[in-house]
Parts: sequence; C-alpha cells; structure tokens
Amino acid sequence: MDTQSVARLMSVAAFKSVSPFKSVALGKSVALGKSAALGKDKNAKGFTLVEVLVVLVILSLTSALLVSGLSTIWKSFESLSNNQIKQVSNLGNSWLRQSVEQAVMYHPDEPVFMGNESTLRFISAMAIDEPNGKPAAIEWQLISNNGYSELWYLNVRTGSQYKVFTYTEIAQFQYLVSGLWQSNYQPNDAQLPQAIAIRGQQTTFAVVSPNGPLKAIPPPELLMFGDYEY
Repeated sequence: MDTQSVARLMSVAAFKSVSPFKSVALGKSVALGKSAALGKDKNAKGFTLVEVLVVLVILSLTSALLVSGLSTIWKSFESLSNNQIKQVSNLGNSWLRQSVEQAVMYHPDEPVFMGNESTLRFISAMAIDEPNGKPAAIEWQLISNNGYSELWYLNVRTGSQYKVFTYTEIAQFQYLVSGLWQSNYQPNDAQLPQAIAIRGQQTTFAVVSPNGPLKAIPPPELLMFGDYEY
C-alpha cells in the first residue's frame, strides 16, 4: 500500500469520528431536555386571579365582622360603666337621704344643725356606721378640687370617715328655709331646714327632706318647771 492510500484511509476515519449525525443527535437530546424542563415549569400549579380575589373578599368580610364586634363590645363596656356609676351615685344619695330623713333633735333650746356650702352637720338616727339605729352626730362634706367635688361621710363620735361619691362638677350644699334656698343655715335653737340639696353649676344631684318635725316642740314639763332633761 502506497503513501497516498494510507493518507486517504486516515482522512476517512477522522471524518467518521466527527460525523454530523452524532452532533445532530446530541443537539436533539439537549433540546428535548430543555423542552421537558420548560414543560415542567408550565405545569407547576399557582394561584389564579379568581382565587386571589376570593381570598381578598373573605379577608374583607372577616375584618368588617371583627370591627363591628369590637364596636359592640366597647358599647357594652360603656353601658356597664355608666350603670355602675349610676348605682354608686344612687347609693351615696340614698345614704345621705336616709341620714337626713332620720335627723333628730334632743332639746328645744340646743341647736343641733349646722350647714354651709361645704359642710353639713346634724344628729341622725340613721348613721350608716352605727348599729341598731343609735343616734349619732354625723357630718357630710363636699371637698372640691380640679373641677369636681367629692362627697365624704364623717362619724363625729368615732372619727371614721368615708368617701361616698365623686360628682363631675363643683358642687355645694343648699338649704331651703322659709321657702328660700340659701347657702348657710345655722339656727340658734333646735331647728331643721325644710330641705337640703346638693347642686352643681348645671346639675342638681340630690334633694332630701327630714321626715320629722322641723322644730323641736317644748314638752309641757319645760313650760311648767322651766327646766327639762331628755
């Protein structure tokens, strides 16, 4: 075999090793791999626009229900708080009313009542901290500060003192005497006013009246003998 024949055979072998058919097959396999990957991406499941809208509608309805529920709860708390305030106010006014209704006098010539704008003192058979209706000297006080007034109760005998209620305005005591309201009442003998009121600048918080006689009636013994001890 001559030199030209050997060269020709070597060229044919080299051509076969780099055959375009193999390149085409390789390209096809790469293309198929890419298309398969793209197909997988296309088949991956996600949220549609309708699903997103449904979720948003549900969230908005839930939020609206929560807001309305919270509003109802706050209104209930407000109503409960107002009712509690009214009950405490009624309790304080009830104690004041009972003590004034049961005001007593022990001697016709001895004054037992003293009242001004901030202090009211008398003897009552219905002191809130005395057992069995024992008459006691008591005092009601209105202590004003920062636009409001506190109602305090004081037992003069024991010195015990209690805050009964807080009024939302500056309040004061007033006394009805001979059909006229006045801010001070300090009689020289055993007399009581016709009524007692707690009044603010715009509100009348309480009006109470004694149940018994407004003036002590001298017993016959006092007129006959000039002296009498109860």
